[in-house]
Amino acid sequence: MAADGTETADGLRAWVSARLSAERERWVLWLPVALGAGIGLYFALPFEPLRILGIVLLVAGVAAAALMWRVWALRIVAVAILAMTLGFALAQWRTHDVAAPVLERTLNATAVTGQVLSVEPGVRGPRVVLAVEAIARLDGKPVPERIRLRLHGDDTDIRPGARIRVRARLAPPPSASYPGAYDFSRQAWYARLGAVGFAFGPAERLESTISPGLWGRLNGLVEGARTSIAQRISTGIDKPAGAVAAALATGLRGEIPEEVRAQMRDSGLAHLLAISGLHIGLVAGFVFALVRGGLALVPSLALRWPLKQIAAVAALIAAAVYMLLAGATVPTQRAFVMTAIVLLAVLVNRTGISLRLIAVAASVVLLLRPEALLSVSFQMSFAAAIALVAAYEAFA
Repeated sequence: MAADGTETADGLRAWVSARLSAERERWVLWLPVALGAGIGLYFALPFEPLRILGIVLLVAGVAAAALMWRVWALRIVAVAILAMTLGFALAQWRTHDVAAPVLERTLNATAVTGQVLSVEPGVRGPRVVLAVEAIARLDGKPVPERIRLRLHGDDTDIRPGARIRVRARLAPPPSASYPGAYDFSRQAWYARLGAVGFAFGPAERLESTISPGLWGRLNGLVEGARTSIAQRISTGIDKPAGAVAAALATGLRGEIPEEVRAQMRDSGLAHLLAISGLHIGLVAGFVFALVRGGLALVPSLALRWPLKQIAAVAALIAAAVYMLLAGATVPTQRAFVMTAIVLLAVLVNRTGISLRLIAVAASVVLLLRPEALLSVSFQMSFAAAIALVAAYEAFA
């Protein structure tokens, strides 16, 4: 009996070793899974752990990986442990890094002064994010760094970078209405939004006295371009088609009427409004074909220049610009990373469409924004991408 048990254990180990060896090229696909497991463990905790816990776990993961690395069979386990502890540490660091004051109680009518960071045109008035300078009636409480306001319908000419004063109702970011529902307060925390509300009247324009700095100027340039493009499209095309076209170009969906949103949800087309792989792929593909085809019309260039590589660089630049204009949301980041890897593969004459591509894209997004793991857009966009690429690999 003991011999039979030993043979069974040896056979099982041999089978596992053979399966692991056969899947060696696919090991990298488990990297974002391990990262996500560590991130998910942090967010699943019912309490906020000590700030040093993430560092302690990461150091322990590095030590465990170093000890197990000498044994070939344990190397994959070592990498998984290291990735999990890294995910936990990153999630905790990110949570504390974005910490900002949050409004503790509702202020029904208070004066707010701040600089406009972003503007989203809307049917009932533009929705803006303000870098707060002052809020009245706080009674010595910490002032939120950023707030989101729905301005008056007459404030359609507000642009990013403007300094305004407005009388508004402010409230803390609302939490989930029931267990498991969408939790806006969590999203607001990572966006450093300390309050949300609406204005009672038109905003008062003030003279700007604060230098925004290089990053602020770049952000203002991008946000100003988004707002201007969206308004020109929506005014140049009859509504509601103009509002939908503006959303597809810039990701700003505030001007789409609610009945149109409901119709798109009911027909299963609402996902088309989220700038993701379809949109980034169309832009990159169009620019790639246009540049390569246009240069190929000149025989002297076609015979001497690497047109495919030139077109790939142009498509990569176009995709990056489109990602910025679309707001660089999680689906857009994922789509850009995947498109960039495909185009980089074109530059070196390699095939870029594979599940490794998705694993790299997921790992990049999780390393930059660990909280994205909990968003429906991250989960659905990567699930769809995995299904499409897996089907492509099966039938290719």
